[in-house]
Amino acid sequence: MRAVLQRVARASVSVNGDQVSAIGRGLCILLGIAVNDTDTDIDHMVRKILSVRVFNDDKDEMWKKSVKEYGFELLCGTCVRDRCLNSVENPDRRWRTGYQAYPSEFLLISIPVHPLRSDYQSKPDFHLSMKSAQAKDMYDKFLKKLGEAYEPAKIK
Repeated sequence: MRAVLQRVARASVSVNGDQVSAIGRGLCILLGIAVNDTDTDIDHMVRKILSVRVFNDDKDEMWKKSVKEYGFELLCGTCVRDRCLNSVENPDRRWRTGYQAYPSEFLLISIPVHPLRSDYQSKPDFHLSMKSAQAKDMYDKFLKKLGEAYEPAKIK
């Protein structure tokens, strides 16, 4: 399991031009779920995200406070393998895998965070990413545990 954290002054998610979620100051989280990830990985990731010191303190000293210490918001999202797109369905594109976003209150988004193998020329290989149904379940568990460890109203 991998996560990319981005400090934000504000962030939002729009679908077809309609805003579906937004936060003020906090973290935007991009989560990648691999085939071998377990509940232990979820617990570890929740602890790390809530305790990582990426914010300045009151004296403007860098790397002194966590999102939990300030009570900031979290925006989470993830993308998972969904279905195969073949050349018959779309002859201009020959992608083997499609991805579907699962927005939540805690915006956690993970497109570039999937475990990648880069030994195949210059193309990413997403074979280490968990399949859609299992990844959705894992993501839901992640959000549940995040809500248990933090304020659910702050998770978008």
